[in-house]
Amino acid sequence: MRFLKSAVVLSTILLASGCSSTNDVASNDWGQRGYDLAFQGKAMAQDQAIPTEKVASFQAGYNKGLTEFCSQNGYEVAWAGVDYENTCEKLAPLFIAQYNMGLNDMQQKDWDYISRD
Repeated sequence: MRFLKSAVVLSTILLASGCSSTNDVASNDWGQRGYDLAFQGKAMAQDQAIPTEKVASFQAGYNKGLTEFCSQNGYEVAWAGVDYENTCEKLAPLFIAQYNMGLNDMQQKDWDYISRD
């Protein structure tokens, strides 16, 4: 059951990232770009090339995406192999605790597998 949940989380994130990569070049929807970046667990870089008049739209999309990303079960996100960039600290401390537990369990399972060989 845990594997199924992890697969669903990973599929959702990969689908979102796949959509964002095709939109990055052609899209002028800066709100969607911000949302996609945040929903992948990515931090907003200081040097992002956002036109001045689009910053508010990008930030609004980013905030929405971050709220949705951080409301997921962090344990399952870790097991799905999502690279987390410390974006949920203020918004969802429980997410961080769950993510760290999932990451630890995943690493332990990998270590146990390697040790058996």
